[in-house]
Amino acid sequence: MRLSPPLAGFLVGVVAALLATLVLGVLKALTATLTLWRLEHPLLVLLVPALGGLLVGLGRRWWASDFASILAGRLPDFDSSAGQLALALGTVLSGGVAGREEPVIGFVAACARRLSLALRQRTVSLPGAVAAACAGSLAVAFGAPFAGLVFACELVAGRPRGADLVAVLVAAGGGALAGRLTGLAAELPVGNAPAQPGGWLMVLGVALAALIVGLALTALVGLLFQALRRVGAPLVLAPAVGGLIVGLLTLVSPAFAGTDPIAPALLREEVTGLWLLTAAGRAAGLIATLGFGGVGGVIAPVVGTGQALGAGMGALLDPFLPRNDPPTLALIGGLVTLATVVRTPFATALLALEAGADPLLVVALAILGWGAAALARVVEPWSVYRLLALEPETPRGALAAPLLSTTLVRDVMAPASTILAPDALVAEAVALVRQVREELPVVDGRGTLVGVLSPAEAERALILSGPEALALDYARREFPTVLLYQTLDQALQELGSESVTAIPVVDPREPGKLVGLLRYRQVLDLLGLAPPPPHSAAPTTPGQDDGLPVLRIPIPAGSPWAGKRVRELRLPSQAFPAVIARGERRLPWRGESLLREGDVVLGFAPPAVAAELLRQAAGEGGPSDST
Repeated sequence: MRLSPPLAGFLVGVVAALLATLVLGVLKALTATLTLWRLEHPLLVLLVPALGGLLVGLGRRWWASDFASILAGRLPDFDSSAGQLALALGTVLSGGVAGREEPVIGFVAACARRLSLALRQRTVSLPGAVAAACAGSLAVAFGAPFAGLVFACELVAGRPRGADLVAVLVAAGGGALAGRLTGLAAELPVGNAPAQPGGWLMVLGVALAALIVGLALTALVGLLFQALRRVGAPLVLAPAVGGLIVGLLTLVSPAFAGTDPIAPALLREEVTGLWLLTAAGRAAGLIATLGFGGVGGVIAPVVGTGQALGAGMGALLDPFLPRNDPPTLALIGGLVTLATVVRTPFATALLALEAGADPLLVVALAILGWGAAALARVVEPWSVYRLLALEPETPRGALAAPLLSTTLVRDVMAPASTILAPDALVAEAVALVRQVREELPVVDGRGTLVGVLSPAEAERALILSGPEALALDYARREFPTVLLYQTLDQALQELGSESVTAIPVVDPREPGKLVGLLRYRQVLDLLGLAPPPPHSAAPTTPGQDDGLPVLRIPIPAGSPWAGKRVRELRLPSQAFPAVIARGERRLPWRGESLLREGDVVLGFAPPAVAAELLRQAAGEGGPSDST
């Protein structure tokens, strides 16, 4: 069954909107029911979050919360997405302070992409499926289709085109309609622009406080999440400790464990200390939940924290500055805090517009949100999503894991400045490869990648056919490529054991279009291995060693590494494993990954270190025992 690209995009968008509505609706209903049940028994208020954290800790041994895959526009497999949703379900239903939207995104995107492939449609790309899930989930949660669309573009898709654009538009519109019809959409306060100049000073004061709180939330969640692992805190127990802290906060006040935005009617209560304490309690609950290893999102809890902060700051500054409407200050505080934490300033401004805020206030929110996100990137380059995606239980010395798992290909790639035309002759190709000593992409007049010519293939063409032959006749038509929005470890998983020095980077939104080259040397520079510069004057011959410290360690039968988890190995500080090749599969190098006979470990290491690790894996001595 073959559908046109617009129809395929429409179908994927409808499925994304319906699934987001269904899953978010079930989660919200279950959360409300179980919360009422817990609050009737003080002992349950204290113990249920801890028990839920223990179950989540057990689950994290099999499923990791990988928000970097969402940011990179590349999905984990379906089982991982379902497992991540199950962990979020355990965190939220047991009383953890975490959002429901982000875990739903991965699951909905995996389902939408599976539908696209089941219909034999490849017109909706992986970033398109993720963007449709982002747009649909946010639109359902807030009833804001345009904010959902821009949120997907800011976070994942850039500028979607074709079937991807249709899928995102349909998911955003359908999700907003479903959210309003089902009552799932959270109600945000309607903001009014200040009538006096002093009112704008109060708006700036609230925005500054929201920026500080957003930065503190981002830094503390990430630092706590990493610090507990670096000191060896067990994954199983850490979420339970966080759950116990949340239980204690809930005993003090149930408002401290709130996960949804605050209703506008409540924001008119002018009790300064109450709102500031609520903001502090919600922030502490979010830090305890996610920092200790709970699984969930940040959107709704961050908005609620910022709303309480805005209402409290307004009451605090009231004696000194003309008072604004409390819901207006709550709106400013909630959305500027969200822009700081998630780095999506224009989507947050559209949330205010679609909630009915004054257009002048929306413009001010866009400027304040953009400024807050820009300052946040200066202070902390990584958003909270990337900080939570870092794999903390990597082997000692494998410091590249956070860089590989959080750096996008587009941030490291180089422009494809040296290319061949389809009618280029072998003489031109040989001259170029002897100069650059790497694979040359063959690109047609539309920018489409049609082949790749390696140095060895160019030299072979010169020997067999002479300088007047067409270089394209000797170029490979099937070759590895990586996507613009993949992370480096995902790109290495795609490459496996391919022996190349430069890999073409293509844009998934324009299939086949070359946008740059990912060079191994750039990755190595990022890791601090500093390879020696190539000898540009020397011709490249087949089999010549290019000096790149590539690591390839097979695990034979009887290897002392077989049957061990990655975190049990003692590896030198200059070893940077990245991928486990298991047959046709490429698995990420994680602390909980179990090594098996027949696996091949791929990554980077200087030659002497690689030789030592080969001996260790073969059982010829070395410190490979468990710690």
